[in-house]
Amino acid sequence: MLYLTSMKPPSDSGAYAGPFRILCVEDDPQVGLLLVKLLTRAGYTVQHVANGSDAWDLLLDSFDRIELVITDNNLPGFTGLELVQLIRQTTYRGGVIVHCGALNASDQAAYDALNVDSIVLKDVTATQLLAAVAAVRAKGQHSA
Repeated sequence: MLYLTSMKPPSDSGAYAGPFRILCVEDDPQVGLLLVKLLTRAGYTVQHVANGSDAWDLLLDSFDRIELVITDNNLPGFTGLELVQLIRQTTYRGGVIVHCGALNASDQAAYDALNVDSIVLKDVTATQLLAAVAAVRAKGQHSA
């Protein structure tokens, strides 16, 4: 579970706030709501979908408007891994963070081979998740 000890973003997160658009793919409604609130309060524009199929449909229509995908691994529709595999077969140039409870070695290796920007476990603090998002943004100002 994501520990949101404070919904207030860290003091240095303002440097990264602005029109950075994130697609959050999370099937647990409570975790999805927490992620949307956290990222929105940090200044990001966030869209949330609850399964891999809806995420894929949205991405097909929005490659140029989504700069970061944050996806769970275990999703209905298709898994986060299947979603990332599809993304990597396209011209999408934005970032990808996998936000999950746990990964087996096989999935970890597959995500590494797909060059995801970060794998963040759900038991991290809000500050750690925001730092991973800021790192993706700073890494090259991904633009779709």
